[in-house]
Amino acid sequence: FFIYIMVQQLQGAEKMKLWTVTTTEEFLAALLDVQTNGGTVNLAPGTYLVKDTIELKNLSRVNIIGSGWNTTIQKVGAGNLFYCEAFHHSSIRSLNLEADGTAKSGSGIVFTNSSSDMVDYCRIANFPESGIWFQGKEKNQMSSNTVQSCHFINNCQHQLYSVYNNDFYFLNNQFGVHRDTPSVTGAFLDNSSAGTYSGNYHWGHLVGLRINHSQYNRIENNRIEMSYQEGVVIGGLDVWGGRYHIIIGNTIHTNSM
Repeated sequence: FFIYIMVQQLQGAEKMKLWTVTTTEEFLAALLDVQTNGGTVNLAPGTYLVKDTIELKNLSRVNIIGSGWNTTIQKVGAGNLFYCEAFHHSSIRSLNLEADGTAKSGSGIVFTNSSSDMVDYCRIANFPESGIWFQGKEKNQMSSNTVQSCHFINNCQHQLYSVYNNDFYFLNNQFGVHRDTPSVTGAFLDNSSAGTYSGNYHWGHLVGLRINHSQYNRIENNRIEMSYQEGVVIGGLDVWGGRYHIIIGNTIHTNSM
């Protein structure tokens, strides 16, 4: 029985493909194939211009990996760059994701009904809405998503927005603004509980970190500074705003600018 399981796993692994792409056309073609077979898409250094939202739906074990921040995927015009629905056990890594500065709507990566995903070592910049948006629902909450070692710059609304997204790991990210107009929030944990929020830096927002309708989070060793209004806001206007958090080792200074 054990040997049979191993053979089944190997047969499944054989179906997984690896692409190395150098042009936008090759990249989009690989993504079409990955939606059938799963696999990994490696992007060579360069700039990939994308006009339409890249939709990744009902997929598992998909990896999109660049060569670092010299690999740029740029969204041309309005809309989300990536829209991931029912997208599980997958990753987006080592990329520079940018909006072109002309659009009035759209986020870098939107996850809905997706769990156990990772965004790692990405620079996400200049989107009119969020850099990353986890959009769970009250009756269909998401779990175990990770964002780590990412650099969020000049995304206009909530740079990282997490709604009904529990058991998260948001680690060692930077949320910054290099312009005169502040972003609304560095990170907003809304109905997102039992997660770890650690080692993150925030500067240049109206509010550095906002936590609402959430509980049992560990908020540790973050730096929150140079907010135009509050450094940290916990809770909302109603009674059930937030509770049972561990908040320790944070540096919160030079706010209410």
